[in-house]
Amino acid sequence: MASKNDVFKLIFSCLIAGLLIKAPQWVGLVTNNDAYYIKNVSISVFLGLSIYLFLTQSKINIKQLIISLLIFILSAVYINLLPQVESSDSVKLSIIHLPLFLWCVYALIFINFDIKNSTKRIDYLKYNGDLAILTAIILIAGGVLSILTVGLFSAIDMNIENVYMENVGLIGLISSWMPAYPMHSGQTAL
Repeated sequence: MASKNDVFKLIFSCLIAGLLIKAPQWVGLVTNNDAYYIKNVSISVFLGLSIYLFLTQSKINIKQLIISLLIFILSAVYINLLPQVESSDSVKLSIIHLPLFLWCVYALIFINFDIKNSTKRIDYLKYNGDLAILTAIILIAGGVLSILTVGLFSAIDMNIENVYMENVGLIGLISSWMPAYPMHSGQTAL
């Protein structure tokens, strides 16, 4: 069972991930939401996951933290400096490969930069399988609850679809990965 401190770290990580995806829109830096989400959702998800891993470590290695943050910052700068050309194959390839690259960076953080330890690498693969299953369950449950919420509001003639999906739904999608965090330490539930 997770402690209260772990729950607060989890909520903090969810809030950071949600703020990373929504803050540029709130300050007016984003003109095309679809292109912004396509480019930045992987950065938000993997940075949120990485923040939680660093917060739960008993001793934070400053060198590893700085390297990780630099990789995330450089990735964000690079992907956002790419042109908004939909017909460019190189831009499409960059957008496709960024989540794979960040997944590898997250793996390094997960195994605590100990690439020679095969047990940690196998644990990471097991963790990813568990993460995929738990995230799918959370997404299905969130989808059902979202449909129910929008349906209940439409029953009283209030159309909240756009506001709900832009705010609650989007942050819920980003945070759906977050409850799977405690799995990395062998914990099974919050």
